[in-house]
Amino acid sequence: FDRKAALTALAVLAEGCRDFIRRKCLSDFVETACKCVDDDEKLVRSAAMFALGQFSEHLQPEISSYSNVILPLLIKRIVECTGSGEDNRIAITKTYYALEIFCENLDDKLVPHLPVIMKILFNALENAAIVHERELAISFIGAIANAVKENLQPYFPKIVEYLKIYLLASDAGASAQILQMQALDTLGVLARTIGAAVFLPLADECIQLCLVLLERVDDPDLRRCAYGLLAS
Repeated sequence: FDRKAALTALAVLAEGCRDFIRRKCLSDFVETACKCVDDDEKLVRSAAMFALGQFSEHLQPEISSYSNVILPLLIKRIVECTGSGEDNRIAITKTYYALEIFCENLDDKLVPHLPVIMKILFNALENAAIVHERELAISFIGAIANAVKENLQPYFPKIVEYLKIYLLASDAGASAQILQMQALDTLGVLARTIGAAVFLPLADECIQLCLVLLERVDDPDLRRCAYGLLAS
């Protein structure tokens, strides 16, 4: 618990003392969090993921220079978490949080890592044991699209193949709706980033889907997602 508390304190300091940390002690913060990523205790590992996510959010752009150290650790953790189920929900959430925030700020520096990361995400969409993990994986694809934009084009057909599973789901349950909303949001990001020529063949299909949802569904969150895709 002491190590978890210390990491949580470092994470909070990253927001309140960002300028000082970036100038004076960033390397110490990164080294400490990275060492704890492989801690024997699950609570400490989760706290390390949270800290790295906070660093990625508040210590830009300097934190991105540590990508060769941080990114392999985050990728390793997401591989270990994939398919681990409800018992590991907190660890999965914090690992995706750290990865999404860190990768979204890397821009083109993320491109060399795409083959490994996309393989992991496709595996998660295929084998995730809980709905929440699929939701996080779909959201992460949107963050990657924001970072690398047209460089994601080689993976676009397979991404759409997976998104259609959730976009066109006939199940009206809460879990299916969560995934449908996230798929709509991510598809909207892709519409803005993947390149007009690549996305244009899907445009009519997307518009028709959104119009159907807006006509048939009263849920305000789902309607927001549909309007968001139309705007994109």
